Amino acid sequence: MEMPTSRNMHVRSRGLDLRMDRRLQIVLVDDDEDDFLLLKDLLSQAGDGGEKTGFELDWLSTYEQGLRAFSDCRYDLYLVDYHLGAHNGLELLREAGVHGCPAPVIILTGHGSYETDLTAMQSGAMDYLEKGELTLPLLERSIRYAIERKQVEKKLEEPLHERTADLEELSEKTRAVDALQTAASSLCR
Repeated sequence: MEMPTSRNMHVRSRGLDLRMDRRLQIVLVDDDEDDFLLLKDLLSQAGDGGEKTGFELDWLSTYEQGLRAFSDCRYDLYLVDYHLGAHNGLELLREAGVHGCPAPVIILTGHGSYETDLTAMQSGAMDYLEKGELTLPLLERSIRYAIERKQVEKKLEEPLHERTADLEELSEKTRAVDALQTAASSLCR
């Protein structure tokens, strides 16, 4: 089996073909512009020497902007800071779920804790990374794994949605048969 690399890994999110050999649209929701600049510099180093980076990073500085971005669901991946002014990244993650955006989310924090890490995972984050420990290999791997896990989730959900649709159709047909039986029995009286 061929191991995924930045050149051959293919994933699907939002119904689009996402390849690590094309620029992934990523947004950072973080109220600190310095963190954005550091992350942008780190991601610009991705690739093999002269290759273009595989990541296009945008920045949103508020919780409200992040919520709109989740509502629009136009990014392949969301990097969300844990501390967002009066709100936090977990609140944003929960609100994002309401909007139905299937793109993966990675929570970033300046000061991590085991409890917050667990809560982030339970809330649907694909990863929880401490900013002070970020390296390019760690961030690239986290992005790849997050997108791959979302792809697997989608593949697992497809048969469930198909079976649900089949059951709804069967239920509809059963109601129609019941209605016919009721009508037929009333005619026989």
